[in-house]
Amino acid sequence: MAKISTYPTDTTVSIKDMLIGTDNGSENATKNYKISDILALVPVPDISPFIVVCTPAGGTVSTQPNDTVYLNWSGDSGVFAYKLPLASAIPYRQIMIVSDSIISASKSVNVITEAGDFIDGTTSYMLGTPYSGISIWSDGSQWIITQIKA
Repeated sequence: MAKISTYPTDTTVSIKDMLIGTDNGSENATKNYKISDILALVPVPDISPFIVVCTPAGGTVSTQPNDTVYLNWSGDSGVFAYKLPLASAIPYRQIMIVSDSIISASKSVNVITEAGDFIDGTTSYMLGTPYSGISIWSDGSQWIITQIKA
């Protein structure tokens, strides 16, 4: 069997490079793997936004695993309540909430917390201008605003 130390050293890594390993079978056979083969085993997270169609006097609770929430409006003027999940249920998660041009002072979205949770010390944050948004992060006990787009 050849010794790995006898091969030339190549420090440039590419996705087409081959790796040597063994399987978990009873034979412990030596196998060649490409880096791309190993990457294919890693699940790719869904990065599409969770689209919320806001309606006057309506509301929803965030139950989606998406990190981006896109707010759209349907109907007359009013306030829509978007409730965040408990910060303790998803520690260290960042959520970005963005809106389109239809959100306004008369068609606004109130981002609210579950009982006992806070967003920078308060229980809600109002989005009421076109293209407004907020990025918040859970420290495991509360939501912290990391960025505001007004």
